Amino acid sequence: MADYRLRLYRRFPEKEIHQVVIYLTPSQSPLVYENTFNLRELNHQFNVIRLW
Repeated sequence: MADYRLRLYRRFPEKEIHQVVIYLTPSQSPLVYENTFNLRELNHQFNVIRLW
C-alpha cells in the first residue's frame, strides 16, 4: 500500500488520497485488525473496513 501511495503521489502530488483495505470474509489472522505498516523509518497508515 505504501508503494501504491508513493506512485500516486509522484504522479498527482496535488491530489488528496485516502487508502482503504476492505476485508470481505472473516479471518482468524490478527492482520485484519492492523491499520499501519511500519518498517524502520517508514510509517504508513490506512483505513480498514471489515464487512463480515
